[in-house]
Amino acid sequence: MRAVSTLTAVAVIGATASLSSWPGAEAAPEPPDRPPVQMTVAADEVHVHKSGDRVYLDFGAFLVAGNDDFQVLTTRSSYYTQPQSVIKVGDQVNTLPDELGGFGPLTDFVHITLRDADHRLVVDETRDYCLNVRGVRARPNAPDTSVWPYGCRFDNPWTVGQLQGVTRGWGVPVRGGAVKGLKLGTYTAKVSVAAPWRQEIGIKAPAAVATVTVHVVEGEMCRGCRSDGRAQDRTLRPRSHEPRGAGAAPPPGTPLPDLRALPSWGIELSRSGEWLRFAANVWNAGPSNLVVDGFRDSPNQDLMRAYQYFYSADGEPSGHARVGTMEWDDRDGHAHWHFTDFARYRLVRVVEGEPENVFRSKKQAFCLAATDAIDMTLPGADFRPWNTDLHTACGDYTSYGVREVLQVGHGDTYYQYQPGQSFRVDNVPDGRYFVEVTANPQAGKPGSLYESKYANNTSYRKIKLDTKHNGDRTVKVFPKGLIDHN
Repeated sequence: MRAVSTLTAVAVIGATASLSSWPGAEAAPEPPDRPPVQMTVAADEVHVHKSGDRVYLDFGAFLVAGNDDFQVLTTRSSYYTQPQSVIKVGDQVNTLPDELGGFGPLTDFVHITLRDADHRLVVDETRDYCLNVRGVRARPNAPDTSVWPYGCRFDNPWTVGQLQGVTRGWGVPVRGGAVKGLKLGTYTAKVSVAAPWRQEIGIKAPAAVATVTVHVVEGEMCRGCRSDGRAQDRTLRPRSHEPRGAGAAPPPGTPLPDLRALPSWGIELSRSGEWLRFAANVWNAGPSNLVVDGFRDSPNQDLMRAYQYFYSADGEPSGHARVGTMEWDDRDGHAHWHFTDFARYRLVRVVEGEPENVFRSKKQAFCLAATDAIDMTLPGADFRPWNTDLHTACGDYTSYGVREVLQVGHGDTYYQYQPGQSFRVDNVPDGRYFVEVTANPQAGKPGSLYESKYANNTSYRKIKLDTKHNGDRTVKVFPKGLIDHN
């Protein structure tokens, strides 16, 4: 009986996948009757380690796509409609029922059972599952790369479109997670696609179920053994030299970004009731990435000249224009370069049908980063942006130049929890107000960002401030369509 560790089994799949790159390698014909997806294991037996009272069950199980990419798309037409999910395999599209669809991981997708040597059931769980994890080529003639987004985080309530997928011939891991109380010994695990999903996908039990023998042994759990394989895109590095001249407006027909402000959320009062806190996001609906480079005037200066770059429909650079500045922010928690006048936040009330300023946030300079995937179904959406946090794109004090990018389909979320950035409301009368978020607030003026349209740059979220009989201040956040996330 041959025992193979999980990590070794994964390496075997990776080695097999590389054969198609050998000179003279011939691709075997694709069997026409492959199921859309199949649950399989890298080895018949695996060893997992028990550390303390916890065992991390990595079965070496993979969900492998058949002759076509396996996709799950979720979209909504507006905040007033429920999200709708579909399965797409080749030309076949199947609408999922509401209980299985929606944003985030696939609901109750994986069913896991574990029986001990006496056939007693010790684990019986159904779990949500994200397809967008790091995969491996499971067949030699599979495509060289897999291009689906990473992760299925659903932190942003205003997400418009989500895309999950498994590339044809690729497998994505299905892990069991941490389990408490398992004794040392031998177990039989079954990892399967849950019954409701089998019906929707159109697969039967043999393809949907994988069995593996699991040996639980003493040892340290592996921590930090895997990474998502993300690499920075070298094409998004800043230019080494400042362009000559201030540049000019892009020629007619040049693809431009479309910056849109999402309604605010996470709205709450500070404990003292003095400050109104909130989260805000500006995102890019495309069709072109927003690319801004900053260049220092001279060494030791805390200011850079900023330029927006333009690209043709086939992605070739087609021009640039001056669009303001980048400034060095050395405050605690920052220590990076901010692009100025990217967004504006105001607390307003409506007077005779027009918004009237009550309080304006002092926040006006931003480090652009693709923190949230808002709509991955857009043409040209970047599935794997490299600048997903403030440490990847904003530079440091020794930076000679900085490139900040907001890719198509992604948005940049800022939480306004600091005094000066949040709204001071201790002297604001009770009543109804709006949290206003505006992208590119100087739109249309010299030095502002160039966009394809400006009409969608501002959003509003209605709130109500109220004081209770005991003097405590409260805030009510009104729903926006079907979204009642405060």
